[in-house]
Formats: sequence, structure tokens, C-alpha cells
Amino acid sequence: VDLVQLPSLTFNSKKSANNFRSPKYAVGYATSTSPLGPWSKSDQNPLIDSKIINQNGPGHGDIFYDDKKHLKYVFHTHFSKNELRPRRTGIISLFSDKELKKINCEPTTFRFLKEIDP
Repeated sequence: VDLVQLPSLTFNSKKSANNFRSPKYAVGYATSTSPLGPWSKSDQNPLIDSKIINQNGPGHGDIFYDDKKHLKYVFHTHFSKNELRPRRTGIISLFSDKELKKINCEPTTFRFLKEIDP
């Protein structure tokens, strides 16, 4: 099962909520038994928000498995509590059941990715 930004022939979808300029921008997910829906939002939403990682504006990312087969989510946050830009990129570990019906994050694994000088 693939995990994507919007429902697109998948059974699990993640989404960002609120406007990206808002400190309350957040990530949630929904599941379905069919790629055509209907979709049910998780009662655990938001999956990632500013309260969980102590950073404003987390959202708009992508889910992947790392080389050790651990589920990860890479996404952007606001630059700081007071500034939106330039946005920063963070990564966090996710945990799920085998069917990817229940997903949780581990807040202590959140970290920013290192910047590379051009």
C-alpha cells in the first residue's frame, strides 16, 4: 500500500490541514477500504502538529521506508516560532500496524535535516 499526499488509488492517505502560513498547519491521515472512498479521518488526527514536535507549521511532506525498513515522514516546518521563511525540513519516525490502518509518530525522533551549502 502506498501512502500519498492526496487520495490517488491508495487505501491510506495523508493530508495537511490549515494554511501553510499558519502555526497550526498540521498533518493527519484517512483510511478507506476502496481507493474511491468513502474515506474516514483518523480519530488520532492530527498525526503531527506544533504541540507534538514543538515547531510551528509542520506539514506537506512524504512518507518512505529507510534502508532499515523503518517508516519515516519528511516534511517542512516554519523557520522559527516568529518567522515562516525560509522553511526548514524535518524528519520523524512513524509506526503503524501491518495494514497501515493506524499510524502514530514518535515525537522524540523528530530532528531537522542538515543544511548543505550550495
